[in-house]
Amino acid sequence: MKLTSEEIFALTMLFGNQELFEEAVIYQLDSAEVLERKETGVGYFAKIKFANPLPDCCNSKIWDWNFNHKNLKYGGSFIAYYEPPNLIELEAVVHDGLWPKGFDKSAFSAV
Repeated sequence: MKLTSEEIFALTMLFGNQELFEEAVIYQLDSAEVLERKETGVGYFAKIKFANPLPDCCNSKIWDWNFNHKNLKYGGSFIAYYEPPNLIELEAVVHDGLWPKGFDKSAFSAV
């Protein structure tokens, strides 16, 4: 499966730094494949495989981005877990309520 525009947005927010690992993730977004996607009601989970191995050059294996959202009283988080050599598990979760229907990039803002 292809990445959704919301998954691309989430990964861009998580890996927006200019570090080697983050750049490799962003560079490969067009060729990434979603192996599994599950909606949870309070968010979703996606297992993403990249075409080429990602550089194992970082100390972190977990990234998160907390956000405000115009339709969520308490906002939410995007969380990514790296599984070498080329898998990222992406999780989205609201801090209260249900995940908003329909993706609107402008509804998200940094905390």
